[in-house]
Amino acid sequence: MNSNKDSFDQTFLSKKRLTICIISPNFKEPSAWMISAYKTAMLLKEKYNVVVLTTQTKDSKEFEIIDGVKIHRMPCHYFSDPINMAYVPRLFKNCKEIIEKYDPDVFIVNKYLFHTSLCAFYLKKLDKKVFLQTDTFIGMIWFHPNWIVNFLTKTYTKTIGKIMFNKVDKVILLHDGLIEHAKKLGIKRFEVIYTPQDIGEMIKTTPAKDIINLKKGKISITYIGRLDKIKGYEIAFEVFEKLEKKYPRKYFFFAVVGDKYPELREKFAKKYPFIKFFGYRKDAINCIKAADIVMQPSYAEGLHNVIVEAMAVGTLVLSTPTGALPYFAKNMKEAVFIEINSDDIVEKVEKLTEKQRKAITTNALKTVKIKFDKKKILESYVDLIEKSDK
Repeated sequence: MNSNKDSFDQTFLSKKRLTICIISPNFKEPSAWMISAYKTAMLLKEKYNVVVLTTQTKDSKEFEIIDGVKIHRMPCHYFSDPINMAYVPRLFKNCKEIIEKYDPDVFIVNKYLFHTSLCAFYLKKLDKKVFLQTDTFIGMIWFHPNWIVNFLTKTYTKTIGKIMFNKVDKVILLHDGLIEHAKKLGIKRFEVIYTPQDIGEMIKTTPAKDIINLKKGKISITYIGRLDKIKGYEIAFEVFEKLEKKYPRKYFFFAVVGDKYPELREKFAKKYPFIKFFGYRKDAINCIKAADIVMQPSYAEGLHNVIVEAMAVGTLVLSTPTGALPYFAKNMKEAVFIEINSDDIVEKVEKLTEKQRKAITTNALKTVKIKFDKKKILESYVDLIEKSDK
């Protein structure tokens, strides 16, 4: 890790607070992000010193300070879709350097499938306090459309993953839907703590002005997410195409897809000229606010942050009932559940009335206010970090 040590803010080390190290496969970069890790860091920095160890993408700096959180990014080799993982050649050495520099009191390893997750074994060998966050169990309730990837990940979950779950001090399940499967896997120590969301701030969100100007009074429908097949983006674009042909002046379609695959984004922009494509946008939530409908036809999800953000800002959610969604929302009450079938989705869009949209978005906001209470989530982490025995 080639960090400029002289540039460190010394007050970070001198504060009489516990230091938390979050180890994550990604953090928040234009081409890759792990929102559960990012939002956990932003929450915990209110009470602790927080340092993040993650991988470096082509668009990110090796060392950076974001809102008081110190980010260290490790050079890596990335394997694209359908693998979507990075290999870090000096993983344990980087981890050791973080320990020597900051001597963290607690480590939170975000996700269990990635190469960075193997730090959990290294840290427990050093008798460190380690918690492991997961929003799914790959191959059990999260299924990849590629059968080979699905087979390999399921095997990993039931072998290396299972050992890791019982090696760490506690597994943090990011939603209630994982409890039954955690028990089936024989996980002995786990606790449910949802991904922190600042619902109060989200409610204040204003719509992105450029999108408001582009939609020109039309009903706007968006897809927000990476161009990975697991996200079902092809189904979303197929739906947009069918609606455009049937109702050429009724809808405005746009997609915020990040900068992970710029060449693929350009390809689809040519194929679907009626869809406005955007790369990475820091104001993604403002884009969600500007839309009338957010469409998420994912094959598999954990706890999808786009859905929570849409519910908080009053945008209707059309999503497959994957991951956490069916555990805090009901069909036609807080969201509209869809199948991975473009004709089914088109029909549901056509049948939606303005009265239904308003009722569903009102219910959705009430639900996320209760389920994602930031204060309660912070209290849960404080209790876990400060009261758990090593």
